[in-house]
Amino acid sequence: MIEQVKNVISKQRMSVLSCNIESFDIVAKSYIREIEKRPEEFQELTFELSGKIEGFKSFRKDVIPPLVCQRKREKRGDWLNRCYVSGGYGVAE
Repeated sequence: MIEQVKNVISKQRMSVLSCNIESFDIVAKSYIREIEKRPEEFQELTFELSGKIEGFKSFRKDVIPPLVCQRKREKRGDWLNRCYVSGGYGVAE
């Protein structure tokens, strides 16, 4: 099942705005990791990812940190810091 998700991500990547490719890759990898860790939440996570993919195809997102998948039981502040770090912005204050 994860291979199907990777294939869809690869195909959808071609439609992503070029300015968003780097963030798209970071977000997609974070969702793949979480799907592998939490297969029981496959539908929920793939639904979230599909919404994010559509955003990457429609809006410039190269000026904001990538919104990586929030881990189970991860506090909002820790998640936001991980988003900033993953995008090379350092830690949020």
